[in-house]
Amino acid sequence: MNVKEHVTVENGMKYFKKGDVFVYMAALLLVFVFVFFAVIYPRNAGDVFYVYFEGEKIFSASLKEDAEYLFYVDGNRGYVVPVRKIDCTSYNVIEVKGGKVGVREADCPDGTCKMQGKKNWGEILCLPHKMRIVVKGEGLESDI
Repeated sequence: MNVKEHVTVENGMKYFKKGDVFVYMAALLLVFVFVFFAVIYPRNAGDVFYVYFEGEKIFSASLKEDAEYLFYVDGNRGYVVPVRKIDCTSYNVIEVKGGKVGVREADCPDGTCKMQGKKNWGEILCLPHKMRIVVKGEGLESDI
């Protein structure tokens, strides 16, 4: 087969077939459904949050009252207390404001917990400190 015949064969090939279009449309539909239920679908706001350390519930408080709490690790235990000056490492300042909870300040190396924002549903994770904040309330479902 010379070059001219090879080019003619390639020009006659189809890149998409009818079946391919249906597969791509189904995949696009699945992505849309996922985005709708994961991001856009309205959720009920929670009214209480729980703080877990290494999977064990150590604290709970209402989202209805604005407050600040200090989560810190001392030895192999995690503690949550109202904010005050404590000389410690491995800490997170948890802020409740306007019915939402979030991590305002943390000394973890990546700061991902601060970037997760304030939430009135769902979870906030701080993996370096083994801390998890879970918001629960009427109409909210969770595996915990």
